[in-house]
Amino acid sequence: MAAIMAIQRAGFAALSRKLARPRSCVAHACHLVPGPPSMGLLRSCRHASQSSKPGDAKEIMSSFPNSWVEPEALYEYAEHTDLTNASVEDGQYVDDEFARDFGKRNLAWRKRIVQDNPGIFDRIGRGQKPKYLWIGCCDSRVAAENMVGGSPGEIFVHRNIANMVISTDANFRAVLHYAVDYLQVEHLIVCGHYDCGGVKAAVTNRDHTPPVENWLTHIRDVYRLHQEELDIIE
Repeated sequence: MAAIMAIQRAGFAALSRKLARPRSCVAHACHLVPGPPSMGLLRSCRHASQSSKPGDAKEIMSSFPNSWVEPEALYEYAEHTDLTNASVEDGQYVDDEFARDFGKRNLAWRKRIVQDNPGIFDRIGRGQKPKYLWIGCCDSRVAAENMVGGSPGEIFVHRNIANMVISTDANFRAVLHYAVDYLQVEHLIVCGHYDCGGVKAAVTNRDHTPPVENWLTHIRDVYRLHQEELDIIE
């Protein structure tokens, strides 16, 4: 039902729009400082950059193992594929601009949070008790906390492409189990949104290659089974 609602919201005016591929990608390993007085501060220790020429991303993805292979195949792929043109050492920043930008933004965010609620980090440092489980899309425009003005510790969040609820998704099932049985949340929210790229991609006649294509199959099935009903939606 969630997938049907998402398809309805997406609309079909822009189905032919092509999905843009990024020309560079940077992987960062970040963590939040665990306790006071620095709780809420972001720390980044290691990250590697990948610079690509037009077509490089396509070549890399075409050689990527199918999403159903054993984990060892993914390790072997990483070991034998040069995804970076820069060396990475412990404590050395490959992308200093990222570190400066996110560091400043994190400090500003922490200062604002403490001003609004001085004891919040001490309180959430003792544990979390959210009332809501939010199941949403990975789309960068629809972060749950931003849209409802949520505070740290208020919303337990699970996000995936196109905000799907799939019974065979072990990740989702673990989140649901933990949220309901252990955190004892009071409300379950499945939130779709307009202009969902995942939904639009799924109803096009195009193979997006694994593992994206494997995931989009769930929406494709909904669209195939309910196409007549969905096609009348303006």
